[in-house]
Amino acid sequence: MITELTPDTYDEMVSSSNNPVVIDFWAPWCGPCRVLSPVLEEIASEISDEVTIFKMNIEDYPEYATKFDIKAIPALVVIKNGSYMGRVPTATGFGKSSLTERIRIAIAD
Repeated sequence: MITELTPDTYDEMVSSSNNPVVIDFWAPWCGPCRVLSPVLEEIASEISDEVTIFKMNIEDYPEYATKFDIKAIPALVVIKNGSYMGRVPTATGFGKSSLTERIRIAIAD
């Protein structure tokens, strides 16, 4: 199961990860977010040795949406060694194999 980040856990969880991190910014009312969630759960369990995936609800923590300039959700932000590296493209859909490949490309940069 993907861990939900809060402001209290963000720094510790993100900085303590030995892997690159992908944060799924979402909201409960977002239809595409609900479609993406089970796919990300599968990916997170399958490539946990390569990447750590977290979730953050932008309704509860809008300051993080602002911090990462999130204008639309779902948005997948990549953080590596504590630094923002960019985003995983989601415009082409949420197919598991395609999204897994896009995550791998994003964390390799």
